[in-house]
Amino acid sequence: MSDSRRKIVEAASRLLEEQGYHATGLSQIVEESGAPKGSLYYYFPDGKREISETALRETGQRVESNIRQILGSASSAAKGVQTLIETIGRRMEASNYQAGGPITTVALETAPDSKRLNRACQEIYNDWRVALRNRIVEDGVGGDRADRLAGTVLASIEGAMVLARTHQDRGPLEEAATSMTELIKAAH
Repeated sequence: MSDSRRKIVEAASRLLEEQGYHATGLSQIVEESGAPKGSLYYYFPDGKREISETALRETGQRVESNIRQILGSASSAAKGVQTLIETIGRRMEASNYQAGGPITTVALETAPDSKRLNRACQEIYNDWRVALRNRIVEDGVGGDRADRLAGTVLASIEGAMVLARTHQDRGPLEEAATSMTELIKAAH
């Protein structure tokens, strides 16, 4: 990946996370990235939606990799989910609650308006769910039950992130960590 393309994608991801899709403009992405304006149209001829989709997908892949790494290094799925949520909480707090994931922000804003971005968000969430499900299955929980549990964990994390950002407090994430750990332990 070229340096200009990487800078554009990183700037778009950061801006989408901090302020959402509709508030993020192409000029702002160019300014934040420091890349030449011509690079934006060279690498992303379809404009803002293409840049946003690329930023979402690349962020989604990084998050999925982190999920797999955290869950894989934990002694159990329950411990892994607890560590994952605690990590998210620390990251959000360190960013003064500006961090919270561009996927959720864009999904909430664009679901009815952009099939392209909505599809990207759906696929990203599905990949995260599969990562959670696979770790839960490794702990001996059956396939369908593990899939439902993974969906519940993902929904709880995403909802807790929205509440933590809204309240500027890690409390909702801490509650989710406790509840999801208990739920996973009870599934055995």
